[in-house]
Order: sequence, then structure tokens, then C-alpha cells
Amino acid sequence: MKTLALEREKRTLSELLAKENGAEVIYLTRKRRPTHALVPLDDMDREVLAIRANAELMAYIDACSERARKGPRKTIEQIREQFGMPRTKRKGRW
Repeated sequence: MKTLALEREKRTLSELLAKENGAEVIYLTRKRRPTHALVPLDDMDREVLAIRANAELMAYIDACSERARKGPRKTIEQIREQFGMPRTKRKGRW
């Protein structure tokens, strides 16, 4: 982890990132208070960014969420009955 004071830093963002090689988190501060963090991306971050950039997929996900929120619901007992699943005995509560 590295902390840099914005008021005193003379290097550009490009220079900072090139020097650090993306290996650690860089915290940027103003008046000794953290304001931003530069965090290296991993493969999962890249995947999330790609998904979020896909407007068609995000619209589909939003529509599915809305349908699930407003649509008809079934209890676990109704689902068990529909699929012929036996009731299970609980061993206790959490």
C-alpha cells in the first residue's frame, strides 16, 4: 500500500502507474484524508466491467430482476409438491 498527498505530488498519473507497475494499491489523499484509491484490476474485474458495458445484457438482467420482484411467487411447499419432492425434517434452527 502506498499513500500519496495530492497537494505535494508532482508526478503525473501515468508516471505513478508506470513506476508502481500496477502491483499495489495507491491511496490518494487531500489534506491527509483519503479521497481515491488506484487499485490494480484482476481478471474478475475485467469480466465485471465487460458485463456492465453490455447494455443489452444489463437491460435483460434488469427485466429479469423486475419480473422476479413483481411476478408470482411460490412457497417452498408448493415447489416440493409440484416436483413431487418429499418434505424434509429440520434438525433445528440456525
